[in-house]
Amino acid sequence: MENNESMESTDACGMEPDKAGKEERLFTQEEVNGFIQSRLGQMKKQAAKESAAELGQREKELEAREMRLAVREELEKRGMPKGLSEVVSGSSLEEIGSKLDKINEIYGKKDGAEEGGARGFQIGSGQGEESQMDALREAFGLS
Repeated sequence: MENNESMESTDACGMEPDKAGKEERLFTQEEVNGFIQSRLGQMKKQAAKESAAELGQREKELEAREMRLAVREELEKRGMPKGLSEVVSGSSLEEIGSKLDKINEIYGKKDGAEEGGARGFQIGSGQGEESQMDALREAFGLS
């Protein structure tokens, strides 16, 4: 019987409540509501930051797509190869336009005589159509 009494006076940890020195604290409903409101406020701020970061990222991606499209349109308008759209980039339409102007200035010259003669191999340079066919036949051993 004495054993039962001693069991009742100890808590779940095996310590007697008087010797533990800590009593359970009870919170009022107002305190609990304050805790919940505080936690909800923190979660809302965190969600707003994450949403703003995601929105910023999506906005940057959209701007990049718009600039790639603008480059393609400008290349098409100028009659330049569409493959240049992978090489040319810029942050504004003016910057893209100036880059395309420079590319056209350097590589877009149709007449090679402006810079002291033609560069590289040019098909049909100075030869008639018949002489081109003869050169091809001779190259393939068909003559």
